[in-house]
Amino acid sequence: DAENTRIGKREQSQRYERIFRDYPYDYLAAYKAAELNYDMGRYSTALKLLEASLRIYPSYIPASRLRTKVQGAVNRNR
Repeated sequence: DAENTRIGKREQSQRYERIFRDYPYDYLAAYKAAELNYDMGRYSTALKLLEASLRIYPSYIPASRLRTKVQGAVNRNR
């Protein structure tokens, strides 16, 4: 349901965040929501979700890489 690309990124993100709230150990839902928030330029929300994902699964490489990109975007926007 959250993968439905006919809905916008914001709706997809909200669905992944809802999944993460219902299943707080679903690091992948947090990561996917973070990825969508990053794409929308919502860096602080993306960073918060990535931190949550990495607390659950610290060695999840895609989340670590995206966190580096988000932190770079945050620093550029200061």
